[in-house]
Amino acid sequence: MSGAYVNCAGDVFGVLMEFAPTTGALYNTQVARGIQQVPSTTLPALSLQGKATSPWEGGIQLTSRDYELMYIVRPDMGEESAVAKAEDYRQLLEELGAEVRDVDDWGSRRLAYEIDDYPEGHYTILEFWGDSDAVNEVDRRMRLDEDIIRFMMVRQSE
Repeated sequence: MSGAYVNCAGDVFGVLMEFAPTTGALYNTQVARGIQQVPSTTLPALSLQGKATSPWEGGIQLTSRDYELMYIVRPDMGEESAVAKAEDYRQLLEELGAEVRDVDDWGSRRLAYEIDDYPEGHYTILEFWGDSDAVNEVDRRMRLDEDIIRFMMVRQSE
């Protein structure tokens, strides 16, 4: 059996649902000490084609969630560069399959304390719905980006 796996709430060992693209059906797969397939019954068909519109699709919890990303850009970059940086990260998130819901540019603000000898920074907040792969990749790129002096990504409560 091959297809896409969807994480679901399960017992102590966890449960995965496998989507069979050829039949359009979901199969129950138990996970205990590694991935191990257990005989299962076919559940009612669930379409996973295209983007899901909410964290719950057909009663099965998908791995995508709402996140809020706040970051501070160096003030010596200028307003236009900070806006371009926000557009770059918005495009990156969309390429990774996330849905960007809002980009809020707070502009330049004074910091509570100096970070890397900067007394102020340009604040931007991105709200998006995505999976852990998108979150991990954005986190990795922000750590490597020398223009970002501080960032925080928070999963929104459900």
